[in-house]
Amino acid sequence: MDFLQTGEFSFVEPIVWTDPYEKRFYLADYKNTNYQPKQLFCTCFTSKISNEAAWKMYRADGGGIASRTIRFDFQRSILLRALAQYEDAKFYLGCANYNYTTKQIDELHKKTNPEYEHFFKDFSDEKFMNLLLI
Repeated sequence: MDFLQTGEFSFVEPIVWTDPYEKRFYLADYKNTNYQPKQLFCTCFTSKISNEAAWKMYRADGGGIASRTIRFDFQRSILLRALAQYEDAKFYLGCANYNYTTKQIDELHKKTNPEYEHFFKDFSDEKFMNLLLI
């Protein structure tokens, strides 16, 4: 609704999102990796016409106008050009990773997990972003 009224996108910290898994790795303790997480501001888009995750996220508890879906078509190249004007900022584009169950996500940080090294060895900004996309 804000976009319709102002024409401006909102980027927010993941801590304000209602789904605990969307902020799990943002709020995690990374002291064992010698990595200092960056403060991030995010927004989400979907390429699907019908997307259950988006529906749940943007539907107000009481329904009403916020429970309706409005679809915008964006040209990625135009969006990237608009973001390029912010020379002091870094932007990361990635796709959400829905390949893990909640149990797998809950155990991903354990050193006994077979995927632990994939996500945490030589930890970097790129690996941090990959975790945030889970």
